[in-house]
Amino acid sequence: MPRGAVPYLPIDPADVGRDYDAVIRVNSQSGKGRIAYLLSVDHGLELPRRLQIDFARVVQHDTDSTGTESSAKEIWTLFEDNYIRTGRRTLVAWSIDADSTLSVTLADDDGEHHHSAVGTGPVDALAQILGVEVLGLSQHSIGDSNGACGTTREHGSNSGAATYVEVRRGGKSAWGVGSTGPWSPRH
Repeated sequence: MPRGAVPYLPIDPADVGRDYDAVIRVNSQSGKGRIAYLLSVDHGLELPRRLQIDFARVVQHDTDSTGTESSAKEIWTLFEDNYIRTGRRTLVAWSIDADSTLSVTLADDDGEHHHSAVGTGPVDALAQILGVEVLGLSQHSIGDSNGACGTTREHGSNSGAATYVEVRRGGKSAWGVGSTGPWSPRH
């Protein structure tokens, strides 16, 4: 071997008491792909590209301010805090009647509020109620037949779904994420 060369030793993380997920490190220099990969493997989420970019900024700001790397659990907490549990408003109930009127009950710090609107569809009607412009919306099923980490996940009509929506209000855009099922690690 040439002088100064470092040998490559293939090693299975299990040989040293770790798993593949624990080997993935996220710091302020990590790219969108690494962060999105962790959310995909651990939670079944396939983030839209623009959300990947937005969330990478959130992670970079957090790791820059703490000066540390973030674990997969810390990444998930950041995701929840910024896109799922924002604490502003909660959708308590909703219904659509025969004339396509969307009725919703929203809760905030001031209590529950009932609203209704007619739009080109339920998303348009909700956007009118919230006073936002929908810039993008995508959805996918959560789960696969093999599952991550050896688990079995439901698929087809039994699977959950994740929905991502980007909205603009007052010149500022924001993302929201929701699910038909509970948010939890896949293993």
